[in-house]
Amino acid sequence: MPNSSYKLKVISIATSDSNKSFFFHNCLEVHDPFFSNSFKTVGVSLKIAKYEESNEETLTMAVWDINSSKRFDFLYPTFFRGAAGCLLFFNASNYDKSDSLEQWINKIREYTNYIPIILIGTCLKNGNDIDLAVLKKYVAEFNVDDVYLLENNDIPQCTTILNSLALKILENIGTKFTIEKLKNHLSAEERELYNKFINRFSTCPICKKSNHLTYLNRFYFSKVPNVVQLRKSLLSLLIKMNDFKYPNEIALGIPCCRCHDKFFTN
Repeated sequence: MPNSSYKLKVISIATSDSNKSFFFHNCLEVHDPFFSNSFKTVGVSLKIAKYEESNEETLTMAVWDINSSKRFDFLYPTFFRGAAGCLLFFNASNYDKSDSLEQWINKIREYTNYIPIILIGTCLKNGNDIDLAVLKKYVAEFNVDDVYLLENNDIPQCTTILNSLALKILENIGTKFTIEKLKNHLSAEERELYNKFINRFSTCPICKKSNHLTYLNRFYFSKVPNVVQLRKSLLSLLIKMNDFKYPNEIALGIPCCRCHDKFFTN
């Protein structure tokens, strides 16, 4: 039995000229226990996908397969709310001619917190003539997590894509098992800096109580852009200075969950 089990929402979207039906019809990890046709009138069909990581963690994803028709624009904030990840399909043979891909990414970022986005370029025939290096420019250009090419006869690739999204979701929410994997991949120098960070910020600067290690680990390994920038700034200070106390008695630190909610949330 797995040690931890998670149930999260995932959204699936496609540009108007893409074909995502092959993925959902052939990905063995995706199940459709609901009668999808009954959901067409509200612009979304619901599916279930399961992922298991070496008997350590199980992720059950409720996949909201969203109709991209413009008549459902007003429902997108509701459809996207609470999503932990996204599968975004587009036509790999026509990616240079469409602005809709960027528009969808902007909508996802607008209506969700920072979540992993996997781009899937679909193609009806053999994709040997498609330049994957050009497709991968989207990873940097649009700040997404990965891009895959999916041919209509490549059933194993469907599982690869779903597993990749599941892993990125587990990393993004900072589960215990994925945090340990990330720590194990640190170099000796990175491990030393990580230990300095944990030791230095182990106490809340406001209430003086101990910060939860899980809380600090999620902050340290977060991929949310503004958190990444803040972490870089803190690590830079940590390298340059041994003591963050100033003559005016102002101390620098990371507030605990309770103090953060008290002073920094409405």
